[in-house]
Amino acid sequence: MPEPNPVGPPWDVGLPGILDCREMYRGRSRTANLEGVPQYVRVFLVRTEVINPNMSCVAAAPGISWRDPYPDDPNAVLVESGTSQDGESPFHYKVTYNYRHLDESDKIPWRRPSQYTFSGSLTSAPAFWHYSGGDNNNTETKVIINTAGDPLSGLDRDESEFNVTIQYNQKPPFDYAKAQLYVGAINSDTWSGGAPKTWKCQSVSASRKFEVIPALTPDAPPVKTYFFDTTITLAYRASKWDLQTWDVGFNELVAGKRRK
Repeated sequence: MPEPNPVGPPWDVGLPGILDCREMYRGRSRTANLEGVPQYVRVFLVRTEVINPNMSCVAAAPGISWRDPYPDDPNAVLVESGTSQDGESPFHYKVTYNYRHLDESDKIPWRRPSQYTFSGSLTSAPAFWHYSGGDNNNTETKVIINTAGDPLSGLDRDESEFNVTIQYNQKPPFDYAKAQLYVGAINSDTWSGGAPKTWKCQSVSASRKFEVIPALTPDAPPVKTYFFDTTITLAYRASKWDLQTWDVGFNELVAGKRRK
């Protein structure tokens, strides 16, 4: 049976039972739409030396590896192959390769994008000062005092607190020591629009989970792997997380010297 419309001369393969291989004009195609990278099909004719060849060897005869890019489009890679007898000859096989964009981020747990959850609530904070009012557009603050002029302690006020929860999958190993250092840490620089000392890491938690993921090639069995489902909670306070204390006592500074 002659090879119809060959792209080029056949090449030796070097696999058991395989005589040679060549790419064909017939069956090549390209499809495209507005949703992604075009898809391509390449067809190869494989001639064998035996009637019942190893089909894995037939499929591998073109010498192209999984995830190899299409010759004219690096964004489309080899993701699927099909092998079937071509015509009536038991020595001719057609191998079809399909190329398209491959996104494996959802298959590998630690490549999946992080998930963010936002929530706001009121919390209790110590009350040291109040807005004095007057002609200063209600921006001047003064210490809360009683009628005798003494500061009042033990007062609480409502303060808004905004929480951000980040969930992601951590590739092993999980760094316990690093996680411990982050708990209670406060940002030293601007982060996510917040000024320094306004974000605080409230908690870090992780649980080990298992998943079965595809192997690198279809000929290999699936792989059971584990990862750490990790959650980090951050809290934002506009008044900052510095420890606030009363600026009162039995002494005062006068001209740089302490005086009772």
